[in-house]
Amino acid sequence: MRWFLLGVIVLLAAALILPRVIPVTAESVHATFPANVPGDYPASKGYSVTREITTTPQRLLEVLDDIAKSTPRTRWLAGSVEERQITYVTRSRIFGFPDYTTVQIVMAEDGQTPLLQISARARYGKSDLGVNKERVNRWLAELGLLTVAP
Repeated sequence: MRWFLLGVIVLLAAALILPRVIPVTAESVHATFPANVPGDYPASKGYSVTREITTTPQRLLEVLDDIAKSTPRTRWLAGSVEERQITYVTRSRIFGFPDYTTVQIVMAEDGQTPLLQISARARYGKSDLGVNKERVNRWLAELGLLTVAP
């Protein structure tokens, strides 16, 4: 019984510590996604959206960068406004599991219309339980009229 209890404690400690200390390279998550037409693109481990914008790409990303950095447990990971692509990591409240959100400006198929693309995805598991969709939609709501819903 003592060994079983010790094993449970070790597994619990590992579950609490490992997601916070396993290193991640920015290159592995700071990825470019293919341009889509405006819309919502759900996936089992994440959620992506593409939106038309009503301001300059620079201004939109500056505002979005402020929104992302004010989101609890979210920090900058890679990229910049000048690069037109930024990746953030948001950690879950209890276990600290990382979710990655990449925001970028891409050109529409016409080659002239800039689009905002936000792709949020979980690093671990088979499902993100909807947290990425919730965060993306909250960011879009805070952007307000700077984007156009499809």
